[in-house]
Amino acid sequence: MIDLIEVNLEIDYIEKVNLKGANFKGANLEETNLVGAHLEKACFKEARLKEADLKEAHLGETHFEGANLEKAHIEGADLVGAHLEDAHLEKAHLDGANLNVLTLIGLTLKELTLNVLILKGLSL
Repeated sequence: MIDLIEVNLEIDYIEKVNLKGANFKGANLEETNLVGAHLEKACFKEARLKEADLKEAHLGETHFEGANLEKAHIEGADLVGAHLEDAHLEKAHLDGANLNVLTLIGLTLKELTLNVLILKGLSL
């Protein structure tokens, strides 16, 4: 497992990278480009992902508990089995994202964009 706890990657470009299972707990990833990245089973607990670009990212079974995803671009991402308990998704863009079997307990959803979503097995 790659351990990147509290790393500061604000405004970096790590597009299409393979970081499956990486630990980004408490990391600052604001405005970071993670387009198409493989981040399955990664840990983003309490991470700052404000305005991050996660379009088409592979986020299956990823942990986002308490993460700030405000204004994040998550269009077309695979979030199957992701954990978003207590995450902040104000003004986030989730158009076309796959949210099968997603846990959203305590989630903040102000001004969320949710066009053409797959929401099978959603747990609120």
